[in-house]
Amino acid sequence: MSTLGKGLDVQKVAVDLLQTIITHWAAATSLDVVPLPTRRAVVPGDPRTIAWDCEQLTVSMVGIGYGQALDEASPSRRAGSPTSVSGLRHAILAVTLVRCTPVGKEDGTPPTVAELDAAGRVFFRDCGMISQALMTYCSDVRKHLSSAESVQAGAVDPVGPSGGYHGIETTLAITLGNLV
Repeated sequence: MSTLGKGLDVQKVAVDLLQTIITHWAAATSLDVVPLPTRRAVVPGDPRTIAWDCEQLTVSMVGIGYGQALDEASPSRRAGSPTSVSGLRHAILAVTLVRCTPVGKEDGTPPTVAELDAAGRVFFRDCGMISQALMTYCSDVRKHLSSAESVQAGAVDPVGPSGGYHGIETTLAITLGNLV
């Protein structure tokens, strides 16, 4: 975060966040932690419309808004609340981890209970790992922020299943005096 105090380099935040998650996973010693997919990227576009054509870990942009980010981004500025170019702005990034999900066979046979249970256990472990990785990132960034600035990890939410995949999505909101 070398640009703190002069503005927020949103691209650098996205890259650093992705690397923090990768590092967190690599440091895991528990045998039940499944490695991250090899497809990992900072991606463009709406987080909920990025193609799920394989297992992947992505960081994308939800948006940039005016003022302090509390729990969610405001869709627009409030009347009577003037904000200048030197006012607070926030960026909200989304992290999505996509994994394969058990599906039925071509003959209509549903996935076995064992297959569903195994995928469920990986899903729950992934949720905890993503949450902890975001908290690690937030803790590291908070050391460089003023009292008016903030960083906040969002809730970890399930997405899907869809097309043989299920996902985990969470957000990170960061508020600074300027965005570059």
